[in-house]
This record gives sequence, C-alpha cells and structure tokens, in this order.
Amino acid sequence: MSVIVVNPQLEYWGETSLRKAILKLVKGKADVLAHNGVQIGIDENDNPIYYPLVIQLRRLVIVKYKSTKVHWSSSAVFDRDDNICQYWHFNELDEPFMHKCTETERTIDHVLPTSRNGKKNDFKNTVCACRRCNELIKKNRTPEEVGLKLIRAPLIPKRVIGDRILRHFAYNPNKKCHVAFAKIRPDLV
Repeated sequence: MSVIVVNPQLEYWGETSLRKAILKLVKGKADVLAHNGVQIGIDENDNPIYYPLVIQLRRLVIVKYKSTKVHWSSSAVFDRDDNICQYWHFNELDEPFMHKCTETERTIDHVLPTSRNGKKNDFKNTVCACRRCNELIKKNRTPEEVGLKLIRAPLIPKRVIGDRILRHFAYNPNKKCHVAFAKIRPDLV
C-alpha cells in the first residue's frame, strides 16, 4: 500500500511506502492530510497514529533539471502526453474529444508496431494510449489501417536546465490513497 506525498502547496509530489511516510511523520518533516481510520500506534503524547493515505511535506522541496536530455521511459511518455490517449475519441454526436487515461487504463502504444520494424524505446514512435485504443482497436496495426487519428505527432520532449521538476498524477480508483487525494485536489482527477 502506498502513501501520496504532496508539497506545501498541495501539488502532487509522488508516492512512497508506508514505512517511508511514517519516518517523515516521526522526523517532523510531514503532516497527515488524510488517513483511513486504522490506528497503527501511539505517539509520545499518547495521541493515536493512524495509517496515512496522504501526507504533506512541511518544507518546499524543489528539484530542478540538470540536463536538457530526456531519457526514454514509459513515465516520460505519460508525462509528455499528460496521460491523455493520443488517439481521438468520439462521443455519440460524433464530436471528437481527448480522453484522460487513469493509471490502470493507460498503455504505451507503438505507432509503427515493433513487429513491423518500429523502434521500441523511441519518443517518436511511442504514445500514451488507453487500453481500448491500443489493445482492442489498433492491436498490431498502424493507426491508418484501423482509422485512428493521432491528436498530435509524437515528439522528443525538451527541458530547460534549471526548470522545476513537476510530477503528474494519474488517478487510480482502486487505490485508497488516490481516492483520498481526489477529495483534497478534485481538479487533478
């Protein structure tokens, strides 16, 4: 079970283990914003300690980019695409819209399948796609073969040295900590 960590401005910072979250609380580096009501101990003043779901850092921690190069990883692709399926979705009125993927439904899609000599770990050949588009519609074909249209061409992301690193939150309704965080920051879901 993980615990969500937010900075003092309630921006998503990441997830950590229960052990690391408790260490931050005990050392006075964080406060509990949400817990699940299960008592896991008592502090030195005989106050109950509950299982935390969301903790808030007391001090602002800023990490800045040291290089302009972005190394390929699935999380870098999800960040570049902001967890939005890169294939247009259509509603019942045949109007296009962008679909924001949850953590459980997002996948990495190879625009040109690797079985057809598409590059595997290449920003220009990989996009964020929902399971429906990737596994049910596109499968092992090109977008043109199945009538899918990309929202935008995949590009290699660039960074500016010294820019602040921001992390993106991908909601997973099966995680209690995500549900608790969604109540604190519903604008991120």
